[in-house]
Amino acid sequence: MLKKRYNSGSRNNMFFWRDKAGHEIDVILEQGNKLLPVEIKSGQTISSDFARELKWWQRLAKKESGPSRIVYGGMSSLEQYVSWWELPWYAG
Repeated sequence: MLKKRYNSGSRNNMFFWRDKAGHEIDVILEQGNKLLPVEIKSGQTISSDFARELKWWQRLAKKESGPSRIVYGGMSSLEQYVSWWELPWYAG
């Protein structure tokens, strides 16, 4: 993700987040006044556990949280839930 941003001339606005309790988001992108959380999973099938940290982040960030994304090792792209998208790794 970072290499793609640099190659396109975009600035590095990517961060990692983790709190004291161990909750973490793999990538947070700044976009305007929103923070877009991205979880990256290697699994090829979608699991409800994939969104656990995104749900935590959305409760914490509230209005500052933008649309969430899950990038995973599968082949389909779908809007599984209202608040996040699941994208195959190659859709990047």
